[in-house]
Amino acid sequence: MRYGLAAKVLIGHLGGPPPEPSKFERNRRGPTTPFRNCLYRPNLRGRSRGSVVVCTCTRSRHPSTQLLTLQNLRKAATTFAKDQMSASVYSLPALPYAYDVCPCFPTLLRLCPSRPVTSTDVNTAFKALEPSISAQIMELHHSKHHQTYVNNLNAALRSYATASSSGDIAGQIALQGAIKFNGGGHINHSLFWENLAPASSSEAGDPQGSAPTLIKEIARTWGGLQEFKTAFTKVLLGLQGSGWGWMVRDGSQLRIITTKDQDPVVGGEVPILAIDFWEHAYYLQYLNGKAAYIENIWNVINWKTAEARFNGGSDDAFRVLKSSM
Repeated sequence: MRYGLAAKVLIGHLGGPPPEPSKFERNRRGPTTPFRNCLYRPNLRGRSRGSVVVCTCTRSRHPSTQLLTLQNLRKAATTFAKDQMSASVYSLPALPYAYDVCPCFPTLLRLCPSRPVTSTDVNTAFKALEPSISAQIMELHHSKHHQTYVNNLNAALRSYATASSSGDIAGQIALQGAIKFNGGGHINHSLFWENLAPASSSEAGDPQGSAPTLIKEIARTWGGLQEFKTAFTKVLLGLQGSGWGWMVRDGSQLRIITTKDQDPVVGGEVPILAIDFWEHAYYLQYLNGKAAYIENIWNVINWKTAEARFNGGSDDAFRVLKSSM
């Protein structure tokens, strides 16, 4: 069938082809029904009106009877091919917290070779950080907010690739803000998820054992882990509006910094630890109790991940982004 790929894409958006008709329905139609060129099922046919194909087999069995023209199919096929070849596509990384169901602890669920990931695994991941972070917040934060950043980033990159290939300089400049905001949202949240672990795990419950080198440097810089937490909390509470709090390695020094909105740490610093200070990260559970949110999130910090970033470089910190492409 011509434009088969585009047709499959369009059909996919409609929920896939309908089930085969029953014997009663086939007999009811009779052998003389004027079907021709059905795009949903090649073995049936649809009534043709010029270049417009009406899929009569979907009128009673498919929720979205569509009029698909060859012109639309050509356009869809061209757009689909261009999108696939001209822009990077990012995906939402899995949450790495379902420790009690994934035998590949502590790797990401989607890398688990023993069995496919199920909805039970996902629900367990959402609940893994309770009571510090509720399952409701985790589900909305990961599957809604972060997913929106990923979707908008991919759309902006596709538009940028089109503007670039056509020499549209003004269009490229206009897209910079969307790429920075949504790209930063994807970067920051990808780092944030790996920065957390269940309170019962050794990664969160034993900072000294999980991050001996980092804890030693924290003590040298701030006087001790508790002093560091106090200093971090003070800086983060001083952030006006929405943003992020970070511990970064700047050369051989550790520093506490904040970034506004979704601005990421992409300079010379290596992000060691991140705390999301947007309201969607805490409001459903803590309301306006920002200090309580910060106090409790220390219970689920993954110090093993922080140690690895401290001993590594930017490539180590951002490896989760490469795996999401």
